Amino acid sequence: MSETLRYFNLSIPAPVRLQMLREAFANHNKRYPYCPERMKPKSWRDIRGATYKNVASYVGILDRGFNTIDGRKHEVAYTFCGPYFDREYYIDELPDSPISHRGWYTDNDGRATARGIVAMLSRGRFLAGYKWSDNGERVYFLTVETDLRDAIRAADYYANKFAESEREYRQRYDEAREIACEIEESMERLRECIALRNNPCFVKLRNEAREIIGRIHDMRKTLRTEYAGIDV
Repeated sequence: MSETLRYFNLSIPAPVRLQMLREAFANHNKRYPYCPERMKPKSWRDIRGATYKNVASYVGILDRGFNTIDGRKHEVAYTFCGPYFDREYYIDELPDSPISHRGWYTDNDGRATARGIVAMLSRGRFLAGYKWSDNGERVYFLTVETDLRDAIRAADYYANKFAESEREYRQRYDEAREIACEIEESMERLRECIALRNNPCFVKLRNEAREIIGRIHDMRKTLRTEYAGIDV
């Protein structure tokens, strides 16, 4: 838990929490050298964390949902209508950003990317997220960051994780689609075998038909089990 969010831990005595805020204000410039001047706190009262409910005042009518990363659900807000925040930037375009690349590929052909973005809120707070070039979707993770570099790294992490999962899904989709196409071709051959099975010249097609039926059964089972949830 960050120092600022510890302020909301009511098990910590009030005088101790107050001292935490004062120390956070005194050390702010040292801890956050990249914080824009206009966002620097003016007093210890400005050193506040933000909860999910507080973030609602920023995100307004954005749609909300969850992204799962490594088995953990993260609350997010998302839109398909361009930048939602007035001060929103690609992480690779921010001054002194440690990130220089322009996103992570979300497909195996190198055509679509997930590119990290940071939204600058008030009082030195930031939201990290990414933009998906494939459909213009922008996803904002509703964990408020209080350090710009942390927000940049978080945005790059979220973009990378999304790109990984999307590449994996597309790989599995391509594999499932290949199986589905093979089923279609097998069905076509099965129809030919059935149509000719009673012709004395094509008696062997009966055995082939049985083999094809078996293969089709196995491939359909594979789609139902190993590729469950992938609509081809």
